[in-house]
Amino acid sequence: MSSLGKDTKDVVGVICLDKQGKLLLVQGAGGKWSFPKGRRKEKETPHEGALREAKEEAGIDLSDEKSFLSMGLRFGTYFWYYFDTNGDTIPLAASATSDEILQTAWISPHSDEFAHQEKNADLRAYLLESNPKRKHSSKYC
Repeated sequence: MSSLGKDTKDVVGVICLDKQGKLLLVQGAGGKWSFPKGRRKEKETPHEGALREAKEEAGIDLSDEKSFLSMGLRFGTYFWYYFDTNGDTIPLAASATSDEILQTAWISPHSDEFAHQEKNADLRAYLLESNPKRKHSSKYC
């Protein structure tokens, strides 16, 4: 029996950032926003699983794009993609798992409109680290 699906290290996803600083996010059926992500399948590499999840959840095909970084957050491993264009111009196919995903959108993560939306733990951790308004300790400034 495979150990996949029993451990958070098997959660993989993508972080897509456009030139305006918007993130590609999905809103799950429970109402929380997150990066496109999910559990990888048996015999899938983490990167293959992340690409599949991006296509299934957000309708974006990243197979011809180059990831420039991978990082672990609280519950998963994420592969970064940067688009030197406005994300709203990137075509997104209809989500194959619409019962799991309410909507997909390019969102300015630190906007006032998004501040009060529910977010999953990995998105909250990412936003905390990347917030330009975040107060820093003087020993790090």
